[in-house]
Amino acid sequence: MGRKPTEEESAAIQALTAQRKLRKPSKEDLEKDARQWRGSAWTVIGARAKQLAAWQSLPLYDPLFADIWSMMFIGMGLFKMGVFSAVRSFRFYAWMAAIGFLVGVPLNSYDAWLALQSHFDRLTIMLTNVAYDLERLPVALTDTAVLMMLCKAGAARQVTGRLAAIGQR
Repeated sequence: MGRKPTEEESAAIQALTAQRKLRKPSKEDLEKDARQWRGSAWTVIGARAKQLAAWQSLPLYDPLFADIWSMMFIGMGLFKMGVFSAVRSFRFYAWMAAIGFLVGVPLNSYDAWLALQSHFDRLTIMLTNVAYDLERLPVALTDTAVLMMLCKAGAARQVTGRLAAIGQR
């Protein structure tokens, strides 16, 4: 409009430019990122530490943490139902594993297919993250059910025996 932008407008322009850069990084940025993750163990640890620092600085009441709290409450309910102590029937765990597998694997596979088709475009990855919670819970339930079936069958006796000793002193 022929006038100088206000401070608020300038800040919004900078934020938009930063978001665009994140969504469509340059070839140089992608190569730098790849070098960090393919480098030595210390280089990878450094790259991961930078990402974790950003996540760890978020307050626990951030909406992003609703996901963590939800999973914690689901886990508490499963614990109260006796799911984690292998007291439920083998049939219960078999059904839990089957349903979790039949729901979780197709959803995860579809997301992986989308990521491959888009050549891991950041926007597609951001969109597939929306379904992450719907995919994660059934897979976690399947893993839990299989582990509990192994415990019930006595296949994990060596490990569970050692774990049971923890805190007994």
